[in-house]
Amino acid sequence: AYVVQQGDKQYLVYDGKKSEGYDEVLEYNLTFSPDSRHFVYIANLNGKYYVIYDGKKSEGFNGLIYNWATDLRSNLVFSPDSKHFAYFVWENDKYYLIYDGEKSDGYDYISEWGNFDFSPDSQHFAYVVQQGDKQYLVYDGKKSEGYDDVPSFTFSPDSQHLAYWAKQNNKYYVIYDGKKSEGYDDVPSFTFSPDSQHLAYWAKQNNKYYVIYDGKKSEGYDDVPSFTF
Repeated sequence: AYVVQQGDKQYLVYDGKKSEGYDEVLEYNLTFSPDSRHFVYIANLNGKYYVIYDGKKSEGFNGLIYNWATDLRSNLVFSPDSKHFAYFVWENDKYYLIYDGEKSDGYDYISEWGNFDFSPDSQHFAYVVQQGDKQYLVYDGKKSEGYDDVPSFTFSPDSQHLAYWAKQNNKYYVIYDGKKSEGYDDVPSFTFSPDSQHLAYWAKQNNKYYVIYDGKKSEGYDDVPSFTF
């Protein structure tokens, strides 16, 4: 696939077949699915952005959201098994998820900093949104309680568990399969074991550092420089 220009229009040429003409075909967004059976790109025409998936053009949007944390193409997200496809758009002062062609509710903001992803087995999808002054983790369409900030989340290697950390009233919490930990002054990182059966993280509380392993907190230390499974 490649982009060409003729006169004042640009075209996408895919296996020798030329698309309709656009004002711009975004060259950084030519994306094949992992199994190479699907192809998607973004084009602009008359001030509207369109997502063209396997030759079918979406409705027009004011803008699309890029994932600046990785690369410019990452807003167009395929599931690992290539059976699902998602992206985010901006229209009339609201942000939307488009998942397999279905449009979500409108949100005040959707983070472009890497806060959306499929699970490794392609069966689950999670992303972070903002409504008013609160952020929420949306997991398989279900929205969490509101927090001041939801910086990141991760799936377990076997895709059966989800953990994320969130800030609320100047305290940090780890939410693991929907269960919220006690509040800490800081929770810099957390990790799953390779077999997905355990979750560990370290946290700061009252100038002491603790390792929390499967929900059980260690004694307090002056520092915890590192940990691993």
